[in-house]
Amino acid sequence: MTGNPGSTTALQFGVYGPSLTGRNHVNGFDLSTGRVYPIYSPKTKRKMLAQKALTGLMMRAEREELGK
Repeated sequence: MTGNPGSTTALQFGVYGPSLTGRNHVNGFDLSTGRVYPIYSPKTKRKMLAQKALTGLMMRAEREELGK
């Protein structure tokens, strides 16, 4: 078992060394729709979620400050 929750095939690969593209994701491709979508590592997803939450909290604090 690879831990893939769906019925589709999952491919995992590892690359060592510095990033040559500067991207923090690999592209996935959906054959049925022809859609390309980014696939992020769990660590990158956590960082993105934390940044989004922090931005939301800062915006909320600014709104409350303006309301005073």
